[in-house]
Amino acid sequence: MLLLLVGILLVPVMQSSRVRLNDDSDWWSIIRGEGEARGTEFQEQKTETAESNFRILGADLGHQSAPAKLGQPTIVQRGDAATGRSQICYAALHDAVGDFNKVYLVFEDGEVTSAFYLFAGGPPWNGSDLCVKSPLVSRGTRTDSGLHLGMTTADVKKILGKPSTTAPDRFVYSRLTKKKMSPEDLKKLRTSSPGTSDENLQRNASWDVTVYIEARFSNDKMTYLAVMRAETN
Repeated sequence: MLLLLVGILLVPVMQSSRVRLNDDSDWWSIIRGEGEARGTEFQEQKTETAESNFRILGADLGHQSAPAKLGQPTIVQRGDAATGRSQICYAALHDAVGDFNKVYLVFEDGEVTSAFYLFAGGPPWNGSDLCVKSPLVSRGTRTDSGLHLGMTTADVKKILGKPSTTAPDRFVYSRLTKKKMSPEDLKKLRTSSPGTSDENLQRNASWDVTVYIEARFSNDKMTYLAVMRAETN
């Protein structure tokens, strides 16, 4: 009975609350209607972008992978259809130079995309008060590949290589990789879906992986990092 009571009491704590904000004040999002990724021409390449670029603090892209150790977040929903996005945010506990330069880590899911953002400061935006403060978020927070705030343009190139496009204060990496299912996996798919036509099987056996990584700089120091990936047939 005691265990049952404890379980009942924990349910409200473990469930994430949801809030809908009908605005585009999330300037850092590349999924929103005016996002930087829209209209981008993705460059096809044979080599996939290293998985280590998509992991941060033990989490993959998208809010559903955020680990419990970061705290229980509020899920913020904005937009709809192609611009629909769900976001959870974490913020540094303290910052030596005040909230204007506070560090944020945001995970985001779109219609077919998943992303995370790591940035310091920037314009005010609705929903920042819903960010969970975590001691794990700081200027030292980095991806498994080593990307972190404060890096120089040269540092970023060492990890990600030559950018697809550049500006005085920005690097953009827009990549497209075509993937195919191995013959062994295709055979398993045929076995598990005996009623599926060969045409549909072949369609599901290959897909495109698009990657968009953007780094913004101030005085040659990275202040913003966006990492997005989508997989589509």
